[in-house]
Amino acid sequence: MTIHRSKGLEFKTVYVLGTVDGSIPHDFSLETARKGDEAPLEEERRLLYVAMTRAKQHLYLSCPANRRGKTAHRSRFLYPLLQQTKQPLPK
Repeated sequence: MTIHRSKGLEFKTVYVLGTVDGSIPHDFSLETARKGDEAPLEEERRLLYVAMTRAKQHLYLSCPANRRGKTAHRSRFLYPLLQQTKQPLPK
């Protein structure tokens, strides 16, 4: 199911796949932000929030090491969340 379709629904367990820069947030949003327009980037942040808050008990976020043949970097949206909970980023 897409994040957009999950709005208003809840699930015992939620998996969000590919939580890396270029996926969440999407490449388009990153490029737009580099040009000075932060709105698409903030919309991507809200979408991740929607996805994460659909979980009633368990939330799993995958962060692949590679994306499109290149080294992937964890989504920039995860760092503030993990700092708030004082959880180390898993390797």
